[in-house]
Amino acid sequence: AKTPTTCGQYKIYWDATSEDEKRKLFTQVYELCGGDKWLEKSKEWGHNYFYVIKGDKDFNNKKYFNSKEEMIEILLQGPQWWTRPKKAPLGWKDYDDSHPVIGVSWLEAMAYCLWAGYTLPTEAQWEKAAKGGIYLDGDDSGKLKNPNPRRIYTWGDEWDRDDRINSSELKKKGETKTTSVYDKRFTSAHSPYGCVDMLGNVWEWCIDWYDEELYSKLKDKYTTSQNDNLILKYHSVRGGSWDVDRRDVRASCRGRDRDAYRSDDLAFRSLAFRSSRL
Repeated sequence: AKTPTTCGQYKIYWDATSEDEKRKLFTQVYELCGGDKWLEKSKEWGHNYFYVIKGDKDFNNKKYFNSKEEMIEILLQGPQWWTRPKKAPLGWKDYDDSHPVIGVSWLEAMAYCLWAGYTLPTEAQWEKAAKGGIYLDGDDSGKLKNPNPRRIYTWGDEWDRDDRINSSELKKKGETKTTSVYDKRFTSAHSPYGCVDMLGNVWEWCIDWYDEELYSKLKDKYTTSQNDNLILKYHSVRGGSWDVDRRDVRASCRGRDRDAYRSDDLAFRSLAFRSSRL
């Protein structure tokens, strides 16, 4: 997708699906993670909880799940920030349909993608969207060559302005939260393919399990680390956010978070076709 998934898009999905439909989607995502084996690993690692709003307490209250059913019941509570904005993290207090939908775990991002007929990008697909491929027209025969396929940032190799993207470098100008995906201040940072907010604004979930050695394993053919026989501690996130500096918004910078993690600077964008696994 050209932009991260927005609050408005996620709300359409949430309102359009019945409780039974949501249960089926979350069950499918549970199986994609590895099912009961993943759950036992999550409990072993201490990863089996969501951050939620509960009563008059802050968002960072932990709610644990010890079964698939308990996990799904928590997910069915939905995006509570929309109805309790005073209890939301900093980035959510000025709710706007055009902002990225923050506060969704990898599980919730995948459920949305399954509903929409999409998937999450692999790390390699995400990075190509940020930097451009060797050719920019999607067809080698076109010979529209990318002048800088190894660029550091979407626009090139130099950090020449603090206001090109929404990162912590912009805090001195007053931004301390997400911004609209249609914010015209950041058009000079669009990727060679025209993708918006690839760097800054929000971290974005990828479909891959986080593997420190993934890129050394790629060689000539890309293989995703998301497969039925592998369960790792984290899923990959890319792109940096409004809350990190220029070091973490490089197009090659890799991050990671546990599958049930929710944050005010973490969202996702979808890929407009299904992977072979889905």
